[in-house]
Amino acid sequence: MSVTRLMGDDAWGRQSGPGWDWLDQHAYHSESWARSEGLQNFLLRHGSKEVPRTEAQPGDIVFYEQVAPGTETAPGETHHAAVVTSVTPDGDIKLTQHTSSFQNVSLDSREHIANRNGGRAAHPHRPPGTGLVLMATTSPSPAASDGTARPRAVTPGTVTAALLVPLLTVAGVATSLHTQEIEHGWADRQREACRRLPFPMAEYVAGWAGVGLGLAAVAMCVLLARRLRGRYGRRLGKNWPGLVAGTTVWFNVLAIPMELIQLYVVYSAAAAGINLGDGC
Repeated sequence: MSVTRLMGDDAWGRQSGPGWDWLDQHAYHSESWARSEGLQNFLLRHGSKEVPRTEAQPGDIVFYEQVAPGTETAPGETHHAAVVTSVTPDGDIKLTQHTSSFQNVSLDSREHIANRNGGRAAHPHRPPGTGLVLMATTSPSPAASDGTARPRAVTPGTVTAALLVPLLTVAGVATSLHTQEIEHGWADRQREACRRLPFPMAEYVAGWAGVGLGLAAVAMCVLLARRLRGRYGRRLGKNWPGLVAGTTVWFNVLAIPMELIQLYVVYSAAAAGINLGDGC
């Protein structure tokens, strides 16, 4: 299976990658293989529907979705899966999972711990023609309540917003540094003419534009983070657009102060002028 065939909503499988977890999960594992939410959406797209928990049977799958806010996992995000290994005569569902590893542990006892540590619950769903039960949660997310998959977070809009963050960051630095070239050209023209010339408005524009582009990069990242969490229930670093934006935005910690310094230099140069030399 080629790496390209691992991409897309309907892909299923994995290959051995270079050993870097993030790259392996995003390039060498399909979304449905690497992430429990990817598997949940994969099954929902292929006809999963809700069934009573009393119909659970060995071989079914349980997906945990975060309900309460205030934890590392965003509300509405599916973050774990387990397999039903047995059901007792009194209806107690036993689960087996890894990370952390449990074998034949009661679903009721796991829900008790989950609710104590942040609020997670489960409702069963079953794809037609299989023995699989998909357990989604009673979160406010629409995905579990109407039997449809939550919208994918990697969309043209989120990709565009994510790529704008590094582009705006680089553009801000480049524009701010361009003020030096404008100032040198202004100084050279004055010396050649042997007289003072008006300070170039382009340098003011470039100075303010550098700061504005840096701030715009930060604002774009904040808006993208709000969009991912509010609409898709994802944290910023949980998919590659968010990771790109969230990583590159930190360059503005250095870039924006530098751009502010360049802006100060612009106004200082405009006020001080230049020395035309002894020959003028």
